[in-house]
Amino acid sequence: MERNGILGSGSWIVDHIKIIDEWPEQDTLSSVISSRSANGGMPFNILKDLARMNFPAPLQACGLLGEDPDGEFIQSHCRELGIDTSLFITSSFVSTAFTDVMSVASSGRRTFFYYPAGNDQIEPKHMRVEESRAKIFFEGYFGLNGKMDAVSENGSTGHSEIFSKAKSLGFITASDLVSRNVDFSSLTRSSLPHLDYLSLNELELKYLAGGDALNCADIKSEANIKKYASEILRRGINKFLIIHFPECVYAFGQDGSMYKQCSVDFPRERIKGATGAGDAMYAGVLFGVHESWDMADCLRLGVCAAAQCLTDDSASDGMADWRDCLKLADLYGFKEA
Repeated sequence: MERNGILGSGSWIVDHIKIIDEWPEQDTLSSVISSRSANGGMPFNILKDLARMNFPAPLQACGLLGEDPDGEFIQSHCRELGIDTSLFITSSFVSTAFTDVMSVASSGRRTFFYYPAGNDQIEPKHMRVEESRAKIFFEGYFGLNGKMDAVSENGSTGHSEIFSKAKSLGFITASDLVSRNVDFSSLTRSSLPHLDYLSLNELELKYLAGGDALNCADIKSEANIKKYASEILRRGINKFLIIHFPECVYAFGQDGSMYKQCSVDFPRERIKGATGAGDAMYAGVLFGVHESWDMADCLRLGVCAAAQCLTDDSASDGMADWRDCLKLADLYGFKEA
């Protein structure tokens, strides 16, 4: 069977974005200026990014949603974007996860209040990968799904179970971590041998590699990046470890290769928000992986997609056709190494 397209699952979230006049002191009040709902979580963000980039192959969604307004928001939003929703499982016994995003109007600074709901109940049985003919399967995040994150006595997790199954079916597999300080070493150990691609930011690199004594500035020195990337690759990952910062993105190959791409030198006045920029970068990389591009070209689209994402305060509404994303590099150039 020739595989084609991308299937996404994991942390399905609706972001309820509220623009407020100021961040309040404890026990005081601030006013909501405006509010709206938008996509959140790795599968929703990446699939929407790919749809808006005019990805040239089928996009599919799978996972567990509640039979509630937020669950219907996700499904109807996906259908409007041309994303296949037939593999979703809905249940009246869970509610759909959401995040209240409080964004201060004057500064754009955001604070997140996350309600995990059904995301803590997702299990491999809710991910019907055997019914998909997609080429790439991604699931995430590690560290944000209660049952999937639970480590069994033999060291396996729900993540490792679904990635092992996906690999046996012939998928290219990919995942990401959430930026919270948990024991990622134990959480990912059984999954890394079944993963082809893993994406990390500087915080996640620090947590996964065990660099707790280092601050993020030290983590971002190239010597430390190479050191920790090498350590993680020894634990698994079949193809590439992607490490991204606001300034640049690296790809370290299991074959010893290394690629580096600096970010677009995007004008500050055009930046509306950074929500979803990491997922947008990963969407660009997976776009190129699906199309069998060289990793250098994958990273170039990745940083251009991340820059395009900055034009809106939501995770994906600023995204544009992939060719228009690439034009940002010609228009603004890249930051200095």
